[in-house]
Amino acid sequence: MTGVFAGRSTEALAAAVEASNTELFRALVLTLDGGWVRDDGDALEAGCGVDFPLFNGVLRTGLAVGQADRRIDDILARRREDGRDWLWWVWPSSAPADLGERLAARGLEPFYSAPGMWVDLDAVAHPSPVPGLRIERVGDPASVEAWLSVVAPAFALPAPATDAFRGLAAAGARGDTPVSDWVGFAGGEPVAVASLGIAAGVAGIFNVATRSDARQRGYGSALTAHVLAQARAAGQRTAALTASALGRGSYERLGFREVTRVTPYAPAA
Repeated sequence: MTGVFAGRSTEALAAAVEASNTELFRALVLTLDGGWVRDDGDALEAGCGVDFPLFNGVLRTGLAVGQADRRIDDILARRREDGRDWLWWVWPSSAPADLGERLAARGLEPFYSAPGMWVDLDAVAHPSPVPGLRIERVGDPASVEAWLSVVAPAFALPAPATDAFRGLAAAGARGDTPVSDWVGFAGGEPVAVASLGIAAGVAGIFNVATRSDARQRGYGSALTAHVLAQARAAGQRTAALTASALGRGSYERLGFREVTRVTPYAPAA
């Protein structure tokens, strides 16, 4: 390892990825309609008025073994009373160590599983520029809608979630959140997007997406590299993300390496 990686254990890097993801989500959910956070020390919950699993759930868990079953049941009871879709994020550091099995025994299922990845911003392998691609920061209502025109179909967002993402992008454009959103245009049309959020001393990369008819042209990698450069210019030294199977290869080519894994659980359909 070189640069900021030198002397840092995989466990330390994994903890930084988790902290970045958790704190960024915590900051964003509070900007949404009805946003709230409950931190009981051994569990961090957050939610809002939007019925969408990404915006509601348990972000961090460190339950004592002897109290775990009671605490899990208490949390599940609150989630059932709330009635909105939600996720329980399980990381390697989550406690007890068999948290996933305890959730499964109560009818929850893995929603997905994704690698948590990390890169030293001084060691990013920037790709060659993509001819004809123009990248802009979202800063006005028109660019919010351009950004959303890629995000909403890429993530199959229902109408309430689409409205929430619109509000988050507008808040970022105003500087009301620690997030900047970016959109790439080709031929005057929005073709790719990415977001950058600074939390827990790490540059978090998320919302990376390319329009379905514009894939395999390097747009997604170009957007990711651009926001990484923005993070480095702002004084950040490291970046983290959770990767989809579709995007993992491009992130690895930029220099990201897997240091952890997250598996959110959700109630069985």
